[in-house]
Amino acid sequence: MKQVSSKPWEVLQAVSNRKLSGCLTTSHIHNPDLGWQLFFGNGLLTYATSTKGQLERIESLWQYLPDKFPIPSLIKDQTTNSQSCVKSDYELLLDWKEKHQISITTFRRLLVYLTKEAVSQVLSNDLMNMQFEANASIKPVLVAANVRDLVKPSLVDIRKWQSLRSIFPSPFAQIFLHQDDVGKFCAIRETISLDQREKDSPTMASWIHLLLKGLTLYELAAETGLEPLRLAEWLHPYIKAGIVKATIVTPNHKPKIQAYKPLIACIDDSKTVQRQVKMILEMADYEVLSITDPSSSLSVFIKQQPQLILMDINMPDIDGYELTSMLRRSQKLKDVPVIMLTGRDGIIDRMRAQFVGAVDFLTKPVQPDKLLERVHQLTKAKSEEAA
Repeated sequence: MKQVSSKPWEVLQAVSNRKLSGCLTTSHIHNPDLGWQLFFGNGLLTYATSTKGQLERIESLWQYLPDKFPIPSLIKDQTTNSQSCVKSDYELLLDWKEKHQISITTFRRLLVYLTKEAVSQVLSNDLMNMQFEANASIKPVLVAANVRDLVKPSLVDIRKWQSLRSIFPSPFAQIFLHQDDVGKFCAIRETISLDQREKDSPTMASWIHLLLKGLTLYELAAETGLEPLRLAEWLHPYIKAGIVKATIVTPNHKPKIQAYKPLIACIDDSKTVQRQVKMILEMADYEVLSITDPSSSLSVFIKQQPQLILMDINMPDIDGYELTSMLRRSQKLKDVPVIMLTGRDGIIDRMRAQFVGAVDFLTKPVQPDKLLERVHQLTKAKSEEAA
């Protein structure tokens, strides 16, 4: 059968009605490298999988299987095979079944789940390139499912994926947040109700860290513990606003992630505050310079000039106001923005911080969202001035 562009459901029905045996390979109209393989025996589905990233997909979906198992080391097993005998995901799953003595009933449920998810991805596309290869099959055949029976429980998810297809062409799309858009991301995040934010683990800093890495939707699902569809719905407002991008990339040609990391200095004699600030900023791809002895900060900054300084007010020997005044008198450091950190929040403290040259004033304990948003705004402004 020649490759043709067709409606997936119509082709699946035809293969089923004609009781064909073989492999139906589908691919996206504009992205032929991404697709799915559906194996049939006498018109019944025996297994379905992706044409690329098979192990990545399985790792993402493993936590939602009908039976709970430790994630198998399929990727490790795959890399141990020689290039001439690389095994398919189906063969690796069979090896895993034998190794762990999984019952045939349990293993069939696993295969049905993986097949159902793949079919849902295929049917959520209006058109796909389709090609049928007769007599191509998997062995041994452990599942033989009627297409209609398999699809019926997934209709709600299929419709949801259809509504998201304009922005998520595939769960293998790379989800990417650029460093310059971190502030906008934080701003939208602030509009989401607190209850909803608490339900969406991980934390804001962790989200930013993951999104800056440019992972695929499947990879993000594995990292966050959110189901791919739930994750796609969660990301929808950010992608619709143009802040987060969902892009199809060819294998081994992902866009290079920005290597440069703005250096943020934190001057605070509290190790607890230092740990908190370091964790928040490093997960958002900032480099943090921690200074617990304020008297040494000027000599440190001669060697490493930060783009921004977080300054505690109450410190021994020299307080934040005095140290900020000294920075403002330094020809090299006079233009570096300073944000004051303090447990006090009085109008006099704010006025005094502004008087000595601080650009902002944040109360402790530091709120991650506000810290990230303000740090990003100021480092971006400094970068634009330098350019």
